[in-house]
Amino acid sequence: MNSLFICGCSFSADFYENNPNFFEYKKYMGGKFPKTWSEILSEKLKLNRRNFAEPSVGNDQIFHQFCSLVNELKEGDILILQWSYNFRYRWRDRNNTSWLHIGPGKIDESVMNKETHENILINRDSELYIKIVTEDYMKLIDIICEYKKVKLFYWCAGELFGEKIPDEKKFMMSDILTNFLDGDLRRYIMLNVCQNMNIVDETNGLINDGHNGKIGHEKQAELFYEYLIKNI
Repeated sequence: MNSLFICGCSFSADFYENNPNFFEYKKYMGGKFPKTWSEILSEKLKLNRRNFAEPSVGNDQIFHQFCSLVNELKEGDILILQWSYNFRYRWRDRNNTSWLHIGPGKIDESVMNKETHENILINRDSELYIKIVTEDYMKLIDIICEYKKVKLFYWCAGELFGEKIPDEKKFMMSDILTNFLDGDLRRYIMLNVCQNMNIVDETNGLINDGHNGKIGHEKQAELFYEYLIKNI
């Protein structure tokens, strides 16, 4: 049986209880998390699901997710890889044993000082960091998936592709996104497909979280399913 592999940040990750908002959402839902879009999609496609996505991570870590799964890929599998916001970065922890995943906002000054953090964020706004993803990471991923005969699809939360998203079927919804602002599929979904279907709306403001709720995940799964069956 073939598999559906998922890479990305929290917009592709499963619910997890150590997130306070998700913990409260589970209680709101009667003690059980709803299925995420990738769970629903794998069932529709009749594929095993292997989800490597992690919350709050940037594109360096997402490429690392791909490196972690590459030996498992086989002919006929599907990989959906979601890129994240380019300003997110990795920093080694104090014990030099794992990565800390950092983005804009207040920094723990036991990790690094505020000025260093702010300079890194400014630095990562460079076009050079975008090219690392679009010209280096993606080139390697493309070559490996083609060699292994894996069906590969990309999508993005953030402005990684800008207005230059190629009109190629491997870019999810590219036929629509070429005419939509900045190629940010996550934003397109929130504005045009899953309006008022995130957790804060679903709970009538009780839980202030902008991730998909139950209906939002169902809608995104259906959107992706309809695209995939036309392009695999």
